[in-house]
Amino acid sequence: MASARASVLKHSALWGWIAGLLTALLWVLSIPPFDFAEAAYVAFIPVLLWFSSGPARRLVVAVSLVTAFAAWLAILIWLRHITLGGTFLLAAILSAVHLPWFILAARLQPGIAGQAFPLRVAGCLALAGAWVVLEWVRSWLL
Repeated sequence: MASARASVLKHSALWGWIAGLLTALLWVLSIPPFDFAEAAYVAFIPVLLWFSSGPARRLVVAVSLVTAFAAWLAILIWLRHITLGGTFLLAAILSAVHLPWFILAARLQPGIAGQAFPLRVAGCLALAGAWVVLEWVRSWLL
């Protein structure tokens, strides 16, 4: 009975939304004006841990989009003085730009969760490299 309850909690959407909220909060705290740069080192750990449980693809997309949108909206809130609609639109565009990384992470995490240490390190390095490429592409697009 306890095993079935643990399985339900492991794949629970609630844990996904909590992980997304924590990730968005840490992501925002790592950007000025908060100057808590150390948060960038751990910002994505909550969603990566949730991804390792193998959640449903639709839930991954929903949590990822909302997480990225909330983070970008808070990061870009200074644009509200220029255009409030533009702030929301840019946050939506940037969350869509980051969606492929979240999908890659969600597909990669369950596969490396039980692997040997060198494979887990390689998977984490691949995700870090993918984030760098994503940021580079974003700098060219926007």
